[in-house]
Amino acid sequence: MPVRPVFVAALIAAAADAQAPASASATSPCPAVALLYEHVDAAGERLPRDVADVLAAVRFARGKAAAPKAQASLHVDDACTCLSVAARDPAQLAAFVAACDDLSGSDDELALAAAAAALQADDERHLFPGGAHAAAARAALWPSAPQRAGAEALAALTPASLRALATVARRTAATGNGAIDAALAYALATRQRLDLPMAINLAGPAPGAGDELVSELHPRVDQPFVALAFAVPADLDRAALAVALAIARERAAALWPLRGSELRARTPYVAWSWLHDERVVTVHRRGFAPIAVRPGERCADAAAECEATVAEVRALLAELQRPFAAGEMVAGRDRAAAELGLRLALDVADPASAALALRQQMVRYRHGIDAAALAAVDAAAATAALQRVLAAPRQWHALLPSPSPAKGWRPR
Repeated sequence: MPVRPVFVAALIAAAADAQAPASASATSPCPAVALLYEHVDAAGERLPRDVADVLAAVRFARGKAAAPKAQASLHVDDACTCLSVAARDPAQLAAFVAACDDLSGSDDELALAAAAAALQADDERHLFPGGAHAAAARAALWPSAPQRAGAEALAALTPASLRALATVARRTAATGNGAIDAALAYALATRQRLDLPMAINLAGPAPGAGDELVSELHPRVDQPFVALAFAVPADLDRAALAVALAIARERAAALWPLRGSELRARTPYVAWSWLHDERVVTVHRRGFAPIAVRPGERCADAAAECEATVAEVRALLAELQRPFAAGEMVAGRDRAAAELGLRLALDVADPASAALALRQQMVRYRHGIDAAALAAVDAAAATAALQRVLAAPRQWHALLPSPSPAKGWRPR
């Protein structure tokens, strides 16, 4: 049964009437708790995702420092932050929960977290091709959504400003699993703020650039990277889309050979996550690596290689028009369930597994991820969801290497 984050108030009364729990056996479910913080405040202002990353990193580090024997897990997406912790010792759970909301630590600790996030944001935008593609897609397709603050803004965050952001009232949900004593149940209940807003309404997606290819030079790439991003309609059946894209990934893997380090470049063939409530589906394809040009040899340039890579993406789009077979649907539902953590059990003795399972349960509840809906997806629903995405506003984006007379490409 799904663990609902609103159960804590009822848990207090039950725990208050109960005797102090006996020491749990090594095979009984490991006690675990989770806190989920929304990023939007009472005024409707939402934290930029990268600023939320800073606060999450500080909360997580302080919780781990206060409860070194506990196992903890962290999730951050555009909408929310979820921290979970599991331990046999109730004192470790209580210490973690208390430390998550205490940012009274040293200024150096907060400044270091901001600096680390600034470096990560700079890498995401200027080092990894996938990050550059994602930034372009967000700006083109969802300009109404909160954009990233960026490395410079993160580096400018002060300890005082971080503490101020951490004390802003935001919707907070809490939950627990296993033997939770009365004191911990009360601590969780006092942190809940279910009266505050959960989300903000965004304007619809922008039209994007359609079939026009937007390209830019990227100093860190040595071959073209092409991305085709689609805006996900707000009312789309997410369960059907999750299954359809699981099948799309398999078809892309069958159609395209790997050309090296696609995942390290953060350019998976088909990128979208229901767990992260992403608004964009992106298809990535990496071009061939260049070759050294020998005297008198005629080679293609980066623009020609980019065009050939675009043609590969179009070939995948054509492949996705083929109806989904029954075997593909079974495998697609199975892979989607695994990606969403639906196989994770809460009644486990291992603390690390218990923390992860409760965190995934909490995030699924927040984003409306339903196991029954996923299991019920048929070929017609998956096809309809995929076709709606492929017909949605789109953005072609290419990253090209800096020109070099010493390098070229074999014509394709």
